[in-house]
Amino acid sequence: MNSHSRVIVVSVITISLYSAALSASAQSRRTQQSVSEQRAQQIWEQAVSAKGGRDRLNAVENLVISTSGEYARAAGKKTQSELKHFLSFRTRFGDGWIIVRMYSA
Repeated sequence: MNSHSRVIVVSVITISLYSAALSASAQSRRTQQSVSEQRAQQIWEQAVSAKGGRDRLNAVENLVISTSGEYARAAGKKTQSELKHFLSFRTRFGDGWIIVRMYSA
């Protein structure tokens, strides 16, 4: 076998090994993603169950999210603030979202 033929054979073997490694890596990522998706689905179902089931969650019509905190202004003065989000999922116009934000400082 001349040196040109050896280079071709080595190149073909290298490409084949690289292709096999890429395929195995892709399969491993798909398996890991599948396991992660299954775990996420289990956690989701546990959360739904902990909140009383799908029917109870689907019956929610309004939701309030309230946050408060303290922040410092540029002059160093600390200020208290509060932010409330009122969410209505069902309106007189049909299902949808109405979001009202109230801010107080």
